[in-house]
Amino acid sequence: MKRADPLFKLRLPDYMREKLEHEASQKRRSLTAEILDRLEQSFSDTNERLSALENLVFDTKYGNESIRDEFDELRRQNNLGIDYD
Repeated sequence: MKRADPLFKLRLPDYMREKLEHEASQKRRSLTAEILDRLEQSFSDTNERLSALENLVFDTKYGNESIRDEFDELRRQNNLGIDYD
């Protein structure tokens, strides 16, 4: 982070600041670096969850269409008296 970056003041409860300071010291980095890393990670996690949800919706939609097509084919075969075993 550059010194030219704008200063941003943030109020934190003492317990949270202490937790962040402890984690930062364990990783041998500044409190600012710890906070920035956690913020970046939260955005990344959100994007990953959104992507997984989009994939699930896609799979569900097209999976249902495939099942529906198979069901329609079985119904057609049944109506024609075809043994489909």
